[in-house]
Amino acid sequence: MTQQISRINPNLWVQLLIVVLSRGATYMVMPFVSILMGRQFGLAPTKIGLIIGVSAFLGSLAGFYGGYISDRFGRKAVMHAALSLYASAFLTLAYARSIWLFVPVFLLVGMARSLFEPASEAFVSDLSVGAKQKEFMFTMRFLCINIAAAHKTRSTFGRRFTNYRSRLGNFEIRYYCAFLVRQWPLLESH
Repeated sequence: MTQQISRINPNLWVQLLIVVLSRGATYMVMPFVSILMGRQFGLAPTKIGLIIGVSAFLGSLAGFYGGYISDRFGRKAVMHAALSLYASAFLTLAYARSIWLFVPVFLLVGMARSLFEPASEAFVSDLSVGAKQKEFMFTMRFLCINIAAAHKTRSTFGRRFTNYRSRLGNFEIRYYCAFLVRQWPLLESH
């Protein structure tokens, strides 16, 4: 087992770190978005549900094209662009004072995540050597997603999302992820 772990491409470990940070930031924020929309913008629960549902739907549609886009433009480029869009969207959400700005940017968050996921999964698949390593890396990837969910949804930082100062912290996590993707010497995997 130790020998198998030592043969794993370092880029895959960076990818797991990015998954933990980006998913953790998402899990920190999403439970509080509906509260924010209700308190800050005075939206009814039906409208809040519709906005969140449309975001998920558009994210699903973007996911269909995410694989194609990562094949066409390269995994690294798509992951960097998606994480940069993710970070920019969350920074804009932190400063949005109008529902007319908040909603379209919130929809972009779902679409950015849906562009990142297929590129990330393809990257892991491309750099994994052999079926056992591929299975191990995807198991680790899903473990990292679950760790992020378990840790971030209960964290004090997550509970303070509706506090103005803590919104910038979420942007910093996403920016760090985008920075890692850009600076780490990731190999193109196709």
